[in-house]
Amino acid sequence: MGPPPWVQGCSYPRGAGRRGITVFDSALPRRGYVCQPRVAAKPLPWVIEYQTTQPQRGCVKCKAEREINQIMNQVLRTVYHAASRIKGPRRNLAGVFLNALLGLCLFISPLFPLSAGVDSFPAEARSPLFPLAYSQQPCRTTPGDPPEIVVIPSGRFLMGSPEDEKGRHSDEGPQHGVSVVKPFAMSRCEITVGEFRTFVKETNCRTEAEGGVGCTVLKDDGSGWERRKDRNWRNPGFEQTQHHPVVCVNWHDARAYAYWLSLRTGHKYRLLTEAEWEYAARAVHETGVPTAGSPRYWGEDPENKEMCKFANGADPTLQEQAPNLSLSINENCRDGFAFTAPAASFRPNAFGLFDMLGNVWEWTADCLHGNYNHAPLDGSAWGEENNGDCGRRVIRGGSWLNKPWFIRSAYREGSSPNNADENVGFRLARDI
Repeated sequence: MGPPPWVQGCSYPRGAGRRGITVFDSALPRRGYVCQPRVAAKPLPWVIEYQTTQPQRGCVKCKAEREINQIMNQVLRTVYHAASRIKGPRRNLAGVFLNALLGLCLFISPLFPLSAGVDSFPAEARSPLFPLAYSQQPCRTTPGDPPEIVVIPSGRFLMGSPEDEKGRHSDEGPQHGVSVVKPFAMSRCEITVGEFRTFVKETNCRTEAEGGVGCTVLKDDGSGWERRKDRNWRNPGFEQTQHHPVVCVNWHDARAYAYWLSLRTGHKYRLLTEAEWEYAARAVHETGVPTAGSPRYWGEDPENKEMCKFANGADPTLQEQAPNLSLSINENCRDGFAFTAPAASFRPNAFGLFDMLGNVWEWTADCLHGNYNHAPLDGSAWGEENNGDCGRRVIRGGSWLNKPWFIRSAYREGSSPNNADENVGFRLARDI
């Protein structure tokens, strides 16, 4: 089967990067633990692909647990340093052996979570020989590595917002229960400039914005939007490093990236459905009665004083850098970023996901509907049925340009799949 129409102009290598250690990766379930309370949660271990919550567990380590963790880390450090000196074809075999050892530790980890002493694991372990190693700064992958992912458990939740939620729009209702039947994996952070650059280099793809269409940006006076032909993901109009979320990419660009990553890794990557996105953003994991939780994953915050610890939105920092913008801002806190922030600059939610609210809007798979009447109840994507407008795809999460009303788990917007914006990016789901 050939590539879908939106990526016909690209060259897609098959099976790239699937040697040695990365082959074993596909069979290795990794798990981590999130401490309670959820709002203050910080993912602990250096293996973050399988994320689960442990209610009431807390973060206190007993002496035996610490000792076992220290032994595991010492063994891994010793083997890593020995394997790193191996040259030639045997290097890939060493990588497989090292992953097998890591897998043994991981199977033990439900009894003894690998959380103590990990800061002493060697920084050079992030080399290509050991791409799964602990990274003290989340989502700082090296070029060519797949994105860090978290497994989201199945469960039920209330999608949409109640009628009395502050800032609510009519398209957020009616609030309804959704059962996410199957667990799924998703990227822990928004896809970064560095990750997208690797895709472009390997495929020779050009985004539509680069092809002369340009990127939609806010006018200097904030009075409206304009399309600038000189703006694209390489030059959105503000400084970006390889760790910032990629912007000025449209819906087709995001799907092309997912298609390439699927071929490259052997896993099926895709855009999240709108229901999956809201479920993951709320990070409320219930198996019985569906629960909605607070408007934002950091809890009740009526004066928006806590928002800047968890999300990058329009604040005094933006106003100082762009004084001509006539935007409503959150004046009750400062997040320190005028434009986009590097991935994982703020606190995560209880699933260990960063920037689900704020920073950049995120593309989803769904067509836009005016409300949730007759919406799917199983978490699947909602297409053109029931008067869906597939000329507008749903974007979620709000961005660095938005006031708090937009930065809510239930808030939704639609954008043309052909449109690239300076404050819209994406993250991916992975079928498991």
